[in-house]
Amino acid sequence: MMERNLWLLVIARFFGEFASYIFDVGVLIYLYSETESMAVVSGFFLTQILPALFTMFFGKYIDQYRKNRIVCLLNISKVICMSLFLLNKQFYTILIINFVLSWIGTVENNTINAMMTDVFSSNKLIQVGSILSFLSSFSMIVAPMVAAYLAKYFSININIWFCIVCFGITALAYSLVNIQLQVINSGEEKICQKFINLNKKIKWIISFWSIFMFCIGIAAPLEIKMIEDVLGMDGSYYGVGNTVEGIGMLLASGVILKIVKKIDEKYIVGIGLFTAGLSYLFIAFSFRIFAYYIGAILVGITAVLCPLGFRSSIQLYGEKANMGQIFSTSRFVVLIARALGTFCVGQLVLKCNIRIIYIIIGIILISVAFVYQRIKEKFI
Repeated sequence: MMERNLWLLVIARFFGEFASYIFDVGVLIYLYSETESMAVVSGFFLTQILPALFTMFFGKYIDQYRKNRIVCLLNISKVICMSLFLLNKQFYTILIINFVLSWIGTVENNTINAMMTDVFSSNKLIQVGSILSFLSSFSMIVAPMVAAYLAKYFSININIWFCIVCFGITALAYSLVNIQLQVINSGEEKICQKFINLNKKIKWIISFWSIFMFCIGIAAPLEIKMIEDVLGMDGSYYGVGNTVEGIGMLLASGVILKIVKKIDEKYIVGIGLFTAGLSYLFIAFSFRIFAYYIGAILVGITAVLCPLGFRSSIQLYGEKANMGQIFSTSRFVVLIARALGTFCVGQLVLKCNIRIIYIIIGIILISVAFVYQRIKEKFI
């Protein structure tokens, strides 16, 4: 049964991630080519992050209902949103649809993370997480290249049709997952108590995750500006950059799978934070696109290590019956941190050189990595 569920999750994760990357890269290239505005790019990222404000309220529902059915319905909703996108491509319509899709995606991620503890035993969580990250990495390598190619030679409609098909397959795969271990929590908990009632270890994990996401919130919108305005390359290289990040993710996932029985989730986080800081220092000092891609590979490695370490820690230390609420709360906090970073980036690029911004982010993350390693045994 575990093998069957794992294969279904592999199929669902691959096609779901594939569609998400195609949408994000394709639409971002489309928006920037039409407007050439960093404000528009920041708005696109903000509409992906702000839905966290509205997802915290759904944690109790995740714990009360069959999680695979919730995820199936969410992916069907994505198909509907994509169909609406085909009918209207005005700038504000794109942002509204992106907001709704991001809300759906946030609830979906919370549900999937909580569902892992219902489908797999605790000693398999890091291994399964590594396998799914490996598939996400492969998807990230292929999808941005496809999105960049489609953006360059075809209309945005082809991009959207790809997404519709992929989300449909994802919905079907999740509907077939068999959950036998789910603990149903019928109780309710006030929103203001959720973070307070988390245990000390969970609080520290969320705090470090928030710092990481704040820095990501600043760095992510800068990528396309760095490529086009600083390095002087065509916008399609942004899609190639995402593919290179996928290679880094693939490498990191493969290494984790090899040593999964020998490594603690705490070390995964520390290494990930250090790699994140190093990646942005590489990008800051890149003067050719290939040097930039070295930093992008390190970003990809970070994109596996940090989320995997943080999620696995929460799954191990959190209460199983409240896992949906715990992930909704943590997702709320870390995405608000990312939203703050994204909100700041518009002003930062007006006052600071983009390379200086990357250097500051790199120094912060490396410092946080050392602090995390020093206190992890005592508090985490």
